[in-house]
Amino acid sequence: MIDKQQFEHVYQPLWDLFNWSIFGYESLLRVNGINNVEHLFQKAREEGCLYELDRVLLESSIFQFPFLENKGRLLFLNSYFATFA
Repeated sequence: MIDKQQFEHVYQPLWDLFNWSIFGYESLLRVNGINNVEHLFQKAREEGCLYELDRVLLESSIFQFPFLENKGRLLFLNSYFATFA
């Protein structure tokens, strides 16, 4: 079920409204063939691999982020609390 190749991340800009500048990006998950990513997490919960899925998603989000083009900007990642508990 966990195949890094199927995960894609898009990066939504986060704006500093006082300076009208982008200070960072939030990573948003897109999965080929799945319209609602919550179904992916539900399936992972059912199969007992939520931790592994979350870890792979964090790694792939960081790996895919274009750091050179966004030097000095922050990357915000979403994760399930249970991954770090």
